[in-house]
Amino acid sequence: MLNSSFLNCIFGPRLYRVHGSAELTGRDYQAKAIESLSDRIIRIVAFTCSVGFYSSPILLFFLHRRGIITLSPNVSVSNEYVSTVVRLGGLISIAAFVAFLSRGVSRMRNNDYVDFVSVLNRIKKMSPEEQKNSKSLLHQYDFDFAYWPVDFKWNESKFANAAKPPAPLQRRTRRSDDTLMNKLIALPCNVMTFLVAQTIGRRMIYPGSVSLLQTLVHPGLVDGRKRLVERHNGRRYKLLAQNGDEIDTMFVDRRSRSSMGQTLVICCEGNAGFYETGITVTPLHTDYSVLGWNHPGFGGSTGLPFPENEVSAVDVVVKFAIDKLGFSEKSIIIMGWSIGGYTASWAAMTYPDIKGLILDACFDDISPLALAKMPSLWTPLVIPLVKNYFNLNVSAHLDRYSGPVLIIRRTQDEIINTSEDEPTKTNRANDILFKLFKARFPILMEDEKVCETLEQWLSGGLENQRLISRNKNVDPASCMSVLKSFIKEDEENRSQYPLMVGENLEVSQKIQLSLFLASKHFVDFNEQHCAPLPTQIFSEPWNLFNAVKNSSSL
Repeated sequence: MLNSSFLNCIFGPRLYRVHGSAELTGRDYQAKAIESLSDRIIRIVAFTCSVGFYSSPILLFFLHRRGIITLSPNVSVSNEYVSTVVRLGGLISIAAFVAFLSRGVSRMRNNDYVDFVSVLNRIKKMSPEEQKNSKSLLHQYDFDFAYWPVDFKWNESKFANAAKPPAPLQRRTRRSDDTLMNKLIALPCNVMTFLVAQTIGRRMIYPGSVSLLQTLVHPGLVDGRKRLVERHNGRRYKLLAQNGDEIDTMFVDRRSRSSMGQTLVICCEGNAGFYETGITVTPLHTDYSVLGWNHPGFGGSTGLPFPENEVSAVDVVVKFAIDKLGFSEKSIIIMGWSIGGYTASWAAMTYPDIKGLILDACFDDISPLALAKMPSLWTPLVIPLVKNYFNLNVSAHLDRYSGPVLIIRRTQDEIINTSEDEPTKTNRANDILFKLFKARFPILMEDEKVCETLEQWLSGGLENQRLISRNKNVDPASCMSVLKSFIKEDEENRSQYPLMVGENLEVSQKIQLSLFLASKHFVDFNEQHCAPLPTQIFSEPWNLFNAVKNSSSL
């Protein structure tokens, strides 16, 4: 038993905090000096080995140029070089061995760690049924998430279908008339695009997956989890996605606290955002139940944030919310901030009965943004990179979703625009609204005057919108009356889009109707991209058909 406990202390996970409760005050884990020093040595050794592995091709080339390694039929290596490598490897191995041993001894003398590792190992030995009643003990600790047992698997859901794994919309357009010669000519470009996508491309689009950044923000993530667990009674869960990625999530249950808590807000973070410090704070302050999750490769989540992994992750998150947490689709709002609008809109398209979709500081398609932010010389590389590996097209998802949508535009946004000189006019949230209206209200948007007026309405902030609406005599009651009459008369379009309203209306009426609808789908927030969203801006998306139904019952 002693040997087993000692081994657990040697190879066990890092412990960060012992959470507080109503009876106990939370405290950060205080590692003894020897454990801290040993842990630092282990991390240095791991970093050195990692650097050595990835730099080995360059190192081998250098050694060959120096004549230490020859590439003749009988490959030879300098004896001096071999002895140096052996000595260096031996020193590293000894240092690692001593560090692991010292860390184990130090942890054995730390009561907090001994208590924690005994709880962890006891729970791991339990059956899934037994774990359900005992995992509350594990929730007392914040530790290396790689060691956390899986709480929910994608195939435990009633929606699970092994024959149809989650997938993004088609990312590659293959031409049937491509000849072998054309494919050979394109091969160097395709290889270059693949290499860029797997290296700097992914890191530029999702900087939160970079290890160095995560190391820098790690203290803030621990502090954020402390706030969610100890102040909001949050529960951390590990979900297993269909592609094998493990997804780090945090759930705050408000169902017993208020009527607002009966609605769950699933939060999809930005490209450098984590649920510990991200957009979960806004719905929490409005008393909604909240489920946050980290992108693949972010925080405790494994994998890499490519589109196919992203949709697999959000898919298991929604399944978990419905099958494990007990929320119906109709009581779920999905909120996406920035690049999180991609996964949020995919989830809305895939689970169309949700209560609504909120897109905050999002884009319609990443392609125009990528081309605007990158040097023009990079265009031949950017286009195939986005098209083949990061086809993040939010509006394509919205074309397949008929539920309520709220678009939040930040008028000082320095990221989601294609021109720094006209940040509001070129904000891609405008394009989301235009494309959404063309799909949902096609007859209205066929009129050039309507499009021109809507473009003017979007070119400025709230005061500009109020001025134009006043000049165009927009009356909400009259607009609702027109919509109510049309939906009542048109049985086929009573509760679905596209809505063919506007055919027999005058141009002025079409303009009034389009501006009224825009005010219900679109909200301005006079701030920059990363400013926290205030609670007064956050609201449930407007449901046209419910509004008509409720007005009919009055």
